[in-house]
Amino acid sequence: MEYDRDTSPPFDPNSSNLTTTTPNSSPPDFATDNMSSSMYHSIFHATEQRLNQARMVFEHQQLCDHYDLCISPLKEFTGEMETLRRENADLRLANSALLRLFSSFDYLNKEIASAGFSPKSVMDPKQLGNVKNISVPTTHYVKANQTNTDTDLIRRRLEKREEEEKAAEMEMYNQGMWKTEICNKWEQTGTCPYGVNCQFAHGITELRPVMRHPKYKTQLCRMVLYGHKCPYGHRCHFRHSLNHQDRLLLPR
Repeated sequence: MEYDRDTSPPFDPNSSNLTTTTPNSSPPDFATDNMSSSMYHSIFHATEQRLNQARMVFEHQQLCDHYDLCISPLKEFTGEMETLRRENADLRLANSALLRLFSSFDYLNKEIASAGFSPKSVMDPKQLGNVKNISVPTTHYVKANQTNTDTDLIRRRLEKREEEEKAAEMEMYNQGMWKTEICNKWEQTGTCPYGVNCQFAHGITELRPVMRHPKYKTQLCRMVLYGHKCPYGHRCHFRHSLNHQDRLLLPR
């Protein structure tokens, strides 16, 4: 049996015909980098939008809070202005009423002066708002109507004080009550169904001075002293106003 002889040349490491096989080198993966960059930009853009929305919501809330802080004092000022407007209107009405009252009082002073009375002996301007009648002390009335008096007559009158008081009481009894008090109907509503025939006065100008006992309204009413309401009201002959000494007598 015969074998074929190898006719190939011997191996020479320095031979130029030697070829070396190396693995194929592939280019970088650019598609993966582009995808990562796109996702990063998307996330950044979404985060930026959420931050902008949160900032806008915060600014809107700040504006609402600032509006509430501004509108609350404005509402208070508006309420105070309305209250002041009503008070001003009430003051104007009260001022008009006082002007009419003082005008009537001036007219009354002129009438009393022409009759020979002293205005101070007839009415106290401090009590003008609660005038129900005009009280003239009897001694003042006697002095106003007394003519051609001298010292001896005054001395004799002092000695006979009791007799004069009795005479004064008789004179007070005979003076009548016509137009000596303010009409309640007229005072409350401004009108009176009796008109000119009413026996009470429709205003201070119609009030007639009433002669009173010298001790009229000089002593404190016992009902007021003990803390009760006097049933006689302004018609009571005793005093209802308390001074410092009267307050010391009040029951504790």
